[in-house]
Amino acid sequence: WTDVFLSTPPNGEVTYPLIFQIHRDNQYVDEPVGYLIGNVNYQITHREFLQLLWTIGLSTLGEVLLVAIILTIFFHKQIGRPLSNIIESIDESARIGQQKNTTIQKVKGHDRDEFGRLVDAYNNSVMQATSYMTDLEAAKSELKSLSEIDPLTNVANRRALLAELTKRCDQALPFAVVSLDIDDFGSYNDAYGHQTGDALLVTLANTLKEHLPKGTPISRTGGDEFVFILPNKKNHDI
Repeated sequence: WTDVFLSTPPNGEVTYPLIFQIHRDNQYVDEPVGYLIGNVNYQITHREFLQLLWTIGLSTLGEVLLVAIILTIFFHKQIGRPLSNIIESIDESARIGQQKNTTIQKVKGHDRDEFGRLVDAYNNSVMQATSYMTDLEAAKSELKSLSEIDPLTNVANRRALLAELTKRCDQALPFAVVSLDIDDFGSYNDAYGHQTGDALLVTLANTLKEHLPKGTPISRTGGDEFVFILPNKKNHDI
């Protein structure tokens, strides 16, 4: 296939004229002095050229492959493997996302370079997100508690009572609902003042907590009205 690109002339005798300049009539002229006659074997020259071409090509290819292998090993060790370790750590952290410790460890030998900064940035973001979620859960729990507690008597409010009744109805277990209030509380409140009336409500709530079985749901549904829930038993000492 090299004959398409490299044509080989036929072997044979080659004759070249020999010219020598001489000074004649105040000028230099070319004067033939003879001929150079020789035999040239183009086949040998052509074969040597191809051998040289293949040698250069193969040696260059070998050098390129060697450099490529060295660079591949270097980049794999310095970039590829550290990135793989970071990705594996992130995946592992994602699988244990419910645990507290979801940070990843720094890659050995890359504490202060871009990989170390990447790990630090990830760990900082995880810590901030964890702290935010913890604060959010605490705030939600506090809001839920506040939304279901009567601020004056520190017992459950109407919302909490409805939720407790719904839960017990879903359980299909018998229970008793007891409602009570203070007779003529409005007149007492008007006569002695709202501060004294509030103290009376607090005293009643504390009395119910003290005398009812431990864990009995007690709610203030409004004004001087209180409701508590008891299991459906025949005898209750109240």
